[in-house]
Amino acid sequence: MKCIRFTGILCALLLAGTAAGCTVSDQPLTSEPIISASSEPDVAVQDSDAGNADAQQTPSGDTKPADNNGGGSPAQNADNPGTPSQQGGEDTPAQLDPEEQAGSGDDYKVGSEPTLSIGVITAQPGQKSVPVSVKISNNPGYSFGGIRLLYDKKLSPKLDSDEEPPIPVYDVGPAAGKAMTDCAVSPENRIVAFGVLSQKDCTEDGILFTAYFDIPADAASGTVYKLETGVERMINSESEPINLKLVGGEIRVQ
Repeated sequence: MKCIRFTGILCALLLAGTAAGCTVSDQPLTSEPIISASSEPDVAVQDSDAGNADAQQTPSGDTKPADNNGGGSPAQNADNPGTPSQQGGEDTPAQLDPEEQAGSGDDYKVGSEPTLSIGVITAQPGQKSVPVSVKISNNPGYSFGGIRLLYDKKLSPKLDSDEEPPIPVYDVGPAAGKAMTDCAVSPENRIVAFGVLSQKDCTEDGILFTAYFDIPADAASGTVYKLETGVERMINSESEPINLKLVGGEIRVQ
């Protein structure tokens, strides 16, 4: 229970830090969706020092973040990793692995360095609960971390309305290992925050967590909604900071 409360506090700090003006990169998240006639939009790939809060990015919006005290949140551990949300067969969009995107002409490539990435997701206008996964590659091993998923303001995160304040619906991935986790959302700042805490280093590559978003019903074909990753802090069990390259992503409307 102490660990659950701790990750809840971490998520609140993630949201508060962004509201205070932390930045993830020099390129702000696009406030409006991009309408592109090409399937290869120009998207920048950012690098970041994971231990430096001054290198963080915030989306626009000068409002207070949603309060989150960890109470009632779906914190999970290895014995109860949670059941992935069922998205319903053919309506589930494909999320490409960043490693498989080199031939698609975009910039979401993952190299040999430790990387936090999202990649490309395809969806339909008005589609509900589109999964967006944040992944870690070339994982050096971590035991504590705070991660931000920054999303376009036109997207609507799926929320658990039974909680007060509402919390995002999310699933924990295998890369979180046996860690305790928690998740919070700040719609005003367009952030889903994910906190993770483990006694031992988590070393597996793959999905850390998945959040879900609704696509506007009036989204035109070719619309691109940008997504970005941010790190508040990542350390290993020896309290050594972990530097992660940040690779964002996007949802492409078909």
